[in-house]
Amino acid sequence: MKNNDALAGYLFALPSLIFLGIFIIYPMISSLTLSFVKWDLLSPDILFVGFGNYVKLFKAPLFYKVLKNTFFFTIGSVTLVMVLAILLAVILNQKLRAKNFYRSLIFSPYITPMVVVAIIWMWIYNPEFGLANYFLQLIGIPPLNWLRSFKMALPSIIFLTVWKDMGYYMILYLAGLQNIPESLYESAEMDGASGFRKFRSITLPLLTPTTFFVLITSFLSSFKVFDQISVMTSGGPADATNVMVYFLYQNAFEYFKIGYASAIAVIIFIILMFVTVFQFKGSKKWVYYG
Repeated sequence: MKNNDALAGYLFALPSLIFLGIFIIYPMISSLTLSFVKWDLLSPDILFVGFGNYVKLFKAPLFYKVLKNTFFFTIGSVTLVMVLAILLAVILNQKLRAKNFYRSLIFSPYITPMVVVAIIWMWIYNPEFGLANYFLQLIGIPPLNWLRSFKMALPSIIFLTVWKDMGYYMILYLAGLQNIPESLYESAEMDGASGFRKFRSITLPLLTPTTFFVLITSFLSSFKVFDQISVMTSGGPADATNVMVYFLYQNAFEYFKIGYASAIAVIIFIILMFVTVFQFKGSKKWVYYG
């Protein structure tokens, strides 16, 4: 009987295992293998170069610039989206009129395709007739060249990414807030706790599991940013918005350096794995599951 149950379990899991093997494990192994060769994708000639692609990558100044851009984008977008999401969730968790309308309004950008969002924000950032410069001029600030400025291009993309994603993370925080017992706030009020004290001592600690989930998912999403970079700046100006995944795309499908691009993919995987493990290890010190 136990053998039949085990067989049935394996059969039910088989479709998922096949999918996992074909679309995840096999591509990972192939990418790792290709990182040790030199191949232009079009030629049948494949030259084994060992760690040559990695040596070349770590000697390239552009790689460190791209890596710096990626971390700047990731840290900036993750920090902003977490702060705004939790503030919006706390505000919209109050007894407000039409709060469901406001929740839907803030969440709606998240379900809009990123390519559409990027095109809309290209119009907003247009230096000649965009809304961004129009509002700046109303308060006496000269117009900015948002996407063509070396200093403003990446922060501009961070801003639109946060605008798009914060609604999703707000919903997660709302779910977390609604799981906090109201009796805790009532007890704190009886002890004379202020609103900020209740937020700091009750809300934030009990939201740490949600915060941890948001931190992991937003970091992984931001580190793999591609669509808005591809549509809006193509990594420019002067590689000011070039990030790891777009750098990989360039080398694979514009320069046809498949081995070099595979080495970049392996580095991305290692960074994400290391950061994720570090976050899980560190979560034991600050995530409260009580």
